[in-house]
Amino acid sequence: MHSDKETLAAEPDTQSVSEKLSPLTRLFEPASVLVVGVSMSPGNMGRNIVDNLIRFGYDGRIHLFGRKPGQIFGHPIMTDWDEVPFGIDLAAVLVPAVHVPDTFTSMARRGIKRAVVATGGFEEFGPERKDLQGSLAALARELGIRFIGPNGLGVINTLRGVCTAFMPLSPPPRRGGVHVLAQSGGVGIYYLSRLSEEGLPIGVFVSMGNKADVDECALLEYLVTTEPQIVTLYLEDIRDGRRFYDLVRSYPCPVIVHKSNTSAAGAMAAQSHTASMAADDRVVDAALRQAGAVRARDSNRLVNDAKSFILPPMRGDRMLIVSRSGGHAVIAADLTEQYGFALPPLPRETEGRVSRNLRAGVIRLRNPLDLGDLFDFDVYVRVLEDGLSSPEFDGVVFIHVYDSGPEAAAARRLVKRTGELSRRYGKPVYLCLLSASHELAEVRKRSEIPFFTTPEEALRAAFVSRAYYTRRSLPEALPLEGSELVDPAGIGEHIKAARRAGRRLLSAEALDIVTCAGFVTAPHEVVSTADEARECAAKMGFPLVMKILSGEIAHKSDIGGVVLGIRSAEEAAEQFEAIIAAGREHMPEAGIDGVLLQRMEPGLREIFLGGFRDPSFGPVVMAGLGGVAVELFEDISMRLAPLSERDIDEMLEEVVSFRALHGVRSLPAADVPFLRAAIARMSRLLMEFPEIQEIDLNPLKLHRVGHGGCVVDARILLASPEREGG
Repeated sequence: MHSDKETLAAEPDTQSVSEKLSPLTRLFEPASVLVVGVSMSPGNMGRNIVDNLIRFGYDGRIHLFGRKPGQIFGHPIMTDWDEVPFGIDLAAVLVPAVHVPDTFTSMARRGIKRAVVATGGFEEFGPERKDLQGSLAALARELGIRFIGPNGLGVINTLRGVCTAFMPLSPPPRRGGVHVLAQSGGVGIYYLSRLSEEGLPIGVFVSMGNKADVDECALLEYLVTTEPQIVTLYLEDIRDGRRFYDLVRSYPCPVIVHKSNTSAAGAMAAQSHTASMAADDRVVDAALRQAGAVRARDSNRLVNDAKSFILPPMRGDRMLIVSRSGGHAVIAADLTEQYGFALPPLPRETEGRVSRNLRAGVIRLRNPLDLGDLFDFDVYVRVLEDGLSSPEFDGVVFIHVYDSGPEAAAARRLVKRTGELSRRYGKPVYLCLLSASHELAEVRKRSEIPFFTTPEEALRAAFVSRAYYTRRSLPEALPLEGSELVDPAGIGEHIKAARRAGRRLLSAEALDIVTCAGFVTAPHEVVSTADEARECAAKMGFPLVMKILSGEIAHKSDIGGVVLGIRSAEEAAEQFEAIIAAGREHMPEAGIDGVLLQRMEPGLREIFLGGFRDPSFGPVVMAGLGGVAVELFEDISMRLAPLSERDIDEMLEEVVSFRALHGVRSLPAADVPFLRAAIARMSRLLMEFPEIQEIDLNPLKLHRVGHGGCVVDARILLASPEREGG
């Protein structure tokens, strides 16, 4: 008898050319499908998969496997794996969780290397099932099987008629390049239905489930080979954040992400749903922004953001607003200011065209244009064409309020002409239709152009499109050059010494490390007795600050471990004794390594500069308002390292309090170029030394323009040895 591995080795290689382009091709473009877990029972979910394949127009071979023989929709049910033809492209598995590993082994023996596992009851069921999911993933790797799931609804590829969903579905009305990837089957089906109702052309749908093998990164790598138009994702966790960031950053089409599981309550729900782990949402937000993705904060926004990318790009700031309602024109005008759009004057031909057709002459001819006194829809079309053909406008918002009775037919023709004009001139028309719900439902069935149901939706769509295409038009954001570390060998020696001493939390050594990195630090000395404090103080000059040193005391001021404004050598000796006593009183078990004596430095602004190593996204740089304000206001910005000049510019723009750095009233401008260089140096330090888990420079005191600044306090937490380099 041959072993399974010997049998597999002896079988012919059935891998197609397209499969060699992407290891997931046969998951979505299979020439044959095996549904495992089928029975003739009316409630059997495997029957729904067969029915969906037929109704979606799948023209490949369909095979069925179950425990009892029978026939479903003319396809016989096989009960012996030896009956299964060799080399079937895709298996849709719906058997109890404990039987999935045996099913994988049998599949591999028959040359089946791709699967969709809809079965639940794995890690999402509870910690006791984590080993079952882990062993399934390990077995799949050993057998060379790639699979989606478990605990997923299935996959759809409308372009190939593939639908392995185990619930009855209606085929989407249009086929195209809008893809839906969802960690939750329910959320995914909702998005699939909503996007289809809005007339968007759907391509691939994936319910990822627990992501034991194929995750969002692998799916993005496959979809990039299909010339995607839009990719939408619903995610509860991002396990390989750095890989995801790199993929999205270079993606050829808009990527819209609805990331949930951002709160403690959400994390608990996700644990019982798809076994997700909560990440710091600020890191996720920064990474998505830096990569150029669109983040949708709720379900409606994802759908409307997707609609915005079906239209031609909004490539500038100049907007024409045309409205049949004066009030809605005012609302839209307010929103243009909020989103940073300009409202150029109306073209002369438009002014003349409208004035000739007004009845009462009560409308002011300006942008926004109120057409409430004009009932000729043909004039509306010509006004829209004037705006789209004019080089003075980059896009149009058209708000059309109409009755669903007498005006319905004319309004539908107007919608059709609007879409034709938008395509002809290659400019977007953000059509906002305000009518009865049954009328809007009818327009959705007929219209080839997406529309919006509030001015807020329309203007946000324009904003999202402009932001995306403006960013795409910029030169590639390359990592910064320069800002080399002054003494990297010295940094390494300080870290090794701390490791040998068993210390992870560094304070005085942290100042030495940042000095080696090239940061300017305030003059300082470590003293271990009151006499040393007296002697050093006399040499350093005044005023001075004194701080307790301990690898076990993170927040020194909370225990009276910081004294400011020391103005004599004798006071330095007295405060040394007081600080040591305060440390022993409040934290008697903590080891105290002495006291840091440091000259107090004046500064124009106090800045927080730091970074940390996220377990999913890797090194992250942070900057914001310094001192105690960093915790009080959390006015910070963050980006993934390595940073580009654009990244640093965006960080400086995002921190509200940094607006004052350029000078305000009697407050002079601070040395922003120095701060830019400091942020770049922090990026370099985190990239070159994975041993650093966290680093805080707080405060970094920033001086006037041309006078630089200096680091007053530093704190470094070294990674535990097992996490180092993660």
